[in-house]
Amino acid sequence: TVRLNLSTGVWSPLGSGTNGAVHALTISGNLLYAGGAFTQAGGNAAVSVVQWNIDTNTWAALGSGPDSGRIYALTMNGAELIAGGNPSNVDGTSVFRWDGSWHAMGTGTYVTVHALNINNHGLYAAGFDTRLLRWNSGGGNWVQVGGELAGPQYPTIQSLAYANDHLYVGGAFTAAGSITAMRVADLNLDDTTWSALF
Repeated sequence: TVRLNLSTGVWSPLGSGTNGAVHALTISGNLLYAGGAFTQAGGNAAVSVVQWNIDTNTWAALGSGPDSGRIYALTMNGAELIAGGNPSNVDGTSVFRWDGSWHAMGTGTYVTVHALNINNHGLYAAGFDTRLLRWNSGGGNWVQVGGELAGPQYPTIQSLAYANDHLYVGGAFTAAGSITAMRVADLNLDDTTWSALF
């Protein structure tokens, strides 16, 4: 893990880094969070998710890590860190939250999560699946939003971005709901209809 000083153009390492790949980063105040496939950061035990303090230049583990082999997506929900990755071995959960300890979010998502997005409509998760999922905080479960994706082989969602009540979805697919959409599509969150981007 390295950082680039945009004023000087100089790269510098973050301590001794991690002993495995970093797939996701997010930041909150003076804390940088890294998620991936590692078991150490700065030479100390840190499983899948770790915290870098920008002021003190130190790594810190977040407990014993979420119950996931690797983490591919991170986002902040206020003061809580949300992490998405491989399903846990216990109940198939793929999304976890950290508030000083780790908690599984729902059960049985059974899909590797590669993208998370939180906006004023809620928390969304997607990955190696034909569905876009939204967290139902009242029911404590995940619900499908919009029609399913389709493709010639294995439809996946790799990225999510939000603007003006629309969620933009990128990945490996050729249809979203009933429309043709070549690997990128727009979901109107007000009426959950898909549109293609031409």
